[in-house]
Amino acid sequence: MAEVTSYRRLLLDLRPGRLDRTALRAAAELARLLDVEILGVFVEDQSVVGAANLPFARELQLPARDWRPVNAERLAAELQAAAEHARRLLLREGEAAGIGCRFEVRRGDPATTIASLCSFHDIIAVAEPGEAIERLTDTAGRVRNAALSSEATVLLLPSRPSRSAGPIVVLIAAIDDPALAVAARLAATSQAPLVVVFAADGAPTSAAIHKASRAAGLPAERVEILALGSRTVSSVLHALDARQQRLVVMSRNGIALPDGAAARLAEELGVPVLVIEPPPMAPRPGAPAGS
Repeated sequence: MAEVTSYRRLLLDLRPGRLDRTALRAAAELARLLDVEILGVFVEDQSVVGAANLPFARELQLPARDWRPVNAERLAAELQAAAEHARRLLLREGEAAGIGCRFEVRRGDPATTIASLCSFHDIIAVAEPGEAIERLTDTAGRVRNAALSSEATVLLLPSRPSRSAGPIVVLIAAIDDPALAVAARLAATSQAPLVVVFAADGAPTSAAIHKASRAAGLPAERVEILALGSRTVSSVLHALDARQQRLVVMSRNGIALPDGAAARLAEELGVPVLVIEPPPMAPRPGAPAGS
């Protein structure tokens, strides 16, 4: 079985408008299970801040429906207030989950800023936009794509998480898929059942799967194996629709789903999807190479 990555922290994107408390609670729960701290990052979008200082910039004032010059001082005050609200909310949820939290304010492009802060031993948590106004821009999609293009593990949070209990599901196409080790560890820590969805040609080797699960401290009676010959998003959704899972784990290239499939699974199932791609024999943080 592939070695489980030693994660050091979960980095949470807290840009304005991304403060769904249920999603934040789901991220905090994963951090607790993996025994890592949360670093909340509030990014002031440089393009918005810069545009406010342009003499021709205008904003629509409601309900009067009147276009007026953008007030840069008011915008700065609103961003400061939003950052403080995000900080308080993060600390409150972190305290409830019993995990350490830190908070930073950055200014720049949200996508490149979030991705640049992470290394292989980090998890980036990004959420789908929940409000209609958020979906008018491509910021959420750019942050998600930048995270998935980085070397970090990515936690995709749905806009409206629907449950916090139930089995953990792992999607694999081979027994040595590193997603199996991570999912088994999470199931053992949370005392949840593990559903192994084997999306590959041929039947899965149940003995090998149970051996991998036992290595993480998960007894065989808490492991269910589901053979799924097809690797389409629709087939995965159909297989998982009635299972009431709390988390889906997959590796980035594990079952070769098309781009955007992981985000679609998270949104349509209403549960977080953890996307990992750790290389074999990853050293622990701070350990010399080859140790």
